[in-house]
Amino acid sequence: MQIFVDDIPEIETPRRATWTRAELERIEELGILEDREYELIDGELFEKMGKNPPHAIAVHEIVAWLSEVFGYTFVNHDSIAEPSIPDAAISRPEPDVFVLTRPVRDVRTRHPRPTEIRLLIEVSNSTVKQDLGQKAALYARAEIQDYWVLDTKRRRMVVHRDPEDGQYRTRLVVEEHESIAPLAAPDKLFPVAHALLPIE
Repeated sequence: MQIFVDDIPEIETPRRATWTRAELERIEELGILEDREYELIDGELFEKMGKNPPHAIAVHEIVAWLSEVFGYTFVNHDSIAEPSIPDAAISRPEPDVFVLTRPVRDVRTRHPRPTEIRLLIEVSNSTVKQDLGQKAALYARAEIQDYWVLDTKRRRMVVHRDPEDGQYRTRLVVEEHESIAPLAAPDKLFPVAHALLPIE
């Protein structure tokens, strides 16, 4: 018996369920996601990874340094940052650290808007691909001017700047032995190695 390629029906790719922000918040209210943390990006739910030592220490060191430079009251971490208006219905990002243009307490009744964010940082271990891809596009659409991704495995900082038409026109790779200054504090250099555990 001969089977010709034309006789084989096309195999459809299963459609992934997409979520809205309103749906996510409703099921959270019902306690369905209790004891589990999710992040909504472009209609997809991603379970937030546990904070391993390299991640936790990196966040701690970054928060401490940013607090010295900008003042602790302007530094937020493990909190929601509003995306751009079109993305708000299907995305609810929770970046590791971000610096505001005003004290955190001034926006305590809502989540910070993109125009209130001076610098946003993600610490990546197993989420590098998403942080450099989906999230970079999300933050570019929100016109976040200074977006850093600390890649703890490759021991480098990837800096995104100049958002335009939903993407960053400038991307700098800052190696472990190098330093980078925030756009909002150009005279303050952050040594990448400061946020990394020593190699044993």
